[in-house]
Amino acid sequence: MSCRDLWEKIDSDTPKPSLRWLSLGESERLLEVQLLLSKSSCSEYLEVESCTNDGEIYFSQVTPIETYKRVDLLLSLEDLLQEKMDISITVWIKPQNDKNSLRRLRGVELKSI
Repeated sequence: MSCRDLWEKIDSDTPKPSLRWLSLGESERLLEVQLLLSKSSCSEYLEVESCTNDGEIYFSQVTPIETYKRVDLLLSLEDLLQEKMDISITVWIKPQNDKNSLRRLRGVELKSI
């Protein structure tokens, strides 16, 4: 995805979920997302957690992903899901716990926004 495409995507209005998406239950949405995920290169890194009525799909990391790869991976997954399932889909990844043992020993706590 080029910078121009990304800016156009950011600048556009957020689409509303389709009637098809709204008519599916969460378990049906999860099955469809899992099926598409299993056919993509993201399946070794991500696991689907939940799907909301407003088109948000939450994933958790199964294996660590380098930061520079994660952005492209998530954008390509979002594009795939929007193309195959619903244009309103937004991909989110759940934050991981802090794995730095020195920060934990000092009592420093990182809070996610």
